[in-house]
Amino acid sequence: MRWPTLALFFILVLPTIQYGLSSFDDRTYASEVLDEQSAGSLPASIRGPSGLLIAEIMPAFKTEYVMLRSAALSPINLVGMKLSDGEGTITFGHLIMNPGEVQVICGDPSLFERIHDKHPTIAFDDPTLTKKGRFILADAGDEVFLIDRDSSIIDMIAYGASDYSGSGWQGGPCKKPGAGESLSRLDVPDSNRSNDWGIIVPGRAEIEPISREGLVEPFTLPEQGRERVLRELAYAQHSVRLAIYEISDGYVVGGLMNCSKRGVIVSLLIEAEPVGGRSKAENGALDALNASGASINLIKSFEGYKRFAYLHCKYMVVDERRLLLMSENLVESSLDSNRGWGIVVESNDLSAFFARMFDSDSLSRRPDIQKYRPTGSTFVPLYNESTFDLEDVVKTKAHVVTVISPDWSLPSLLRLISEATDRILVEQLYFEEALLRDYFLPALTEAARRGVDVRILLDNEWYNQIGTKNNTLAVEVIEQEGDRLGLPMHAKLVSRYQKFGTLHNKGMVIDDAALISSINWNLAALQENRECGLLVQSDVVAGFFARTFESDWKEDPNPPVIQIGETELEAMEGEPILVSAGNCSDESGISRVEWDLFDDGTVEQTGRFYKAVLDAGDYSLRLTVYDGFNNSASRLLMLHIVPRAKDGGEEWVLVLFAAGAIIFGWRGLVRIKNH
Repeated sequence: MRWPTLALFFILVLPTIQYGLSSFDDRTYASEVLDEQSAGSLPASIRGPSGLLIAEIMPAFKTEYVMLRSAALSPINLVGMKLSDGEGTITFGHLIMNPGEVQVICGDPSLFERIHDKHPTIAFDDPTLTKKGRFILADAGDEVFLIDRDSSIIDMIAYGASDYSGSGWQGGPCKKPGAGESLSRLDVPDSNRSNDWGIIVPGRAEIEPISREGLVEPFTLPEQGRERVLRELAYAQHSVRLAIYEISDGYVVGGLMNCSKRGVIVSLLIEAEPVGGRSKAENGALDALNASGASINLIKSFEGYKRFAYLHCKYMVVDERRLLLMSENLVESSLDSNRGWGIVVESNDLSAFFARMFDSDSLSRRPDIQKYRPTGSTFVPLYNESTFDLEDVVKTKAHVVTVISPDWSLPSLLRLISEATDRILVEQLYFEEALLRDYFLPALTEAARRGVDVRILLDNEWYNQIGTKNNTLAVEVIEQEGDRLGLPMHAKLVSRYQKFGTLHNKGMVIDDAALISSINWNLAALQENRECGLLVQSDVVAGFFARTFESDWKEDPNPPVIQIGETELEAMEGEPILVSAGNCSDESGISRVEWDLFDDGTVEQTGRFYKAVLDAGDYSLRLTVYDGFNNSASRLLMLHIVPRAKDGGEEWVLVLFAAGAIIFGWRGLVRIKNH
């Protein structure tokens, strides 16, 4: 894959695919379109008969609203025009809309401004409006009409359970928006059909990708995760921004508290409603951090409104200079036992990008942002006094591209797969059935047809083998498709013999690039969650994670454990010697034991015991133990065979003979004397 091609795709192509909200300034999609092209340049098919269009509606929220947009060539007075849902009407008084302007009619203007942009708003009960009947947008489905003074339909939308079949609309209704979602007009010619519309979440900033060069340091968990986080915290001087799904690790909390004590500004954005709820340990950790002076915001559903299904990202910005991003949460079990990938990037631009996203996602005016309130839970922080002289740190310069959900991670992943020419190595917690069937299996199959080595490693925990997260089924589907077509495409569950616990990773190696991310392979992570990843273009980084993948791919990468006691043994010449390998062990079992006397490559004996009678002298004895997957471990033993004392046996014979002779002679003398 050529890096310039990939970078241009991320920077130029992907942003044009999306609809919804714009970048960090939180403008609406509609206003963005009008900024980019004047109202007068819009074709008549988009402008509508009078230049007025319904731009957006939000029925299922505390402040439902209708947004109008003017694409007319001159100012329009709305006086006498009406909004209707078929049961009630709102008639406008004197109200001028200039070309390119947006006008919002809503239930609560102050709440609207908290979830949306600063557009002109007017309340349903404003005295300049005349309301007749019951104008309430039904959550389940309804119609909204914009009606001219002569009672003709200027524009309309039908959604949800609506069965409308009259003039002004063609085909079935739009899909019903969920709680806190709106229907927003797309940048397509107005056809009076449902495909003119898309569902968005107002207030959700669309994050356009950037590509920058930085100094990167890849790492893996559980080997170095906690140490990397603590090192960044120890060297922080001005600010720390941390966006995380869960946090309760004692050492990380202690490191953050130390930052506050040094005067570093510590800000946290936390998911308030993780699956299963916040743990007591996390409440205690947040209480301790709050007491130390950290600023803690929670993102939590407000009357059904929440910009992201889950804040599932795991990143930290230090001094707007260094960025740490990984696949794991900051809880003890994740840092101590999960397989995950992480990256530290030194780059002012990339750090500033994530800092702006953090600040945008944390905006206090958004109704789904709540200040943390202490729960009274106890917590004991831990402190690490290490100087963080980490071993085997890999550092290299690399091009780095941001990968952000829910904005464009799905098309970016599919594009990466379509561009691969050599290898696609995936480690994932689980593979959702619908995502595999509808998106990834076809893309991976096409890559394998091009000769790409496709391998997917999934977690083996029981809870990832049921329902829509059935990893066993995913492996079967991928393997069967590869076998059927004769392609180099394989999948497997991680072996239970691996040293780590859960394969919680969300990473991928594609040719000479590596993706480090929080993005699970399910549609919610790709289209609804706030997720973050970095695509690092570097053969050094790709090689680093590829080596980890190859080790993780093995059924048993771990050699047997040799327990032999003393490695220097002593015995007497001529006596049998017995050496036992009975205490050697391996999780997959011991399959073979070999003994090589003289350590010359010739195996003299096999089995758990070495038995021999050796002449006096010093011997080397090589013990080699194999497990069920042919991993081996060996140990060199030294045998010291002590010689017996020379002629020692003959001397004893002479002594006994002399003693016998003396006794015999004494008895003879006694008999002679008696006679």
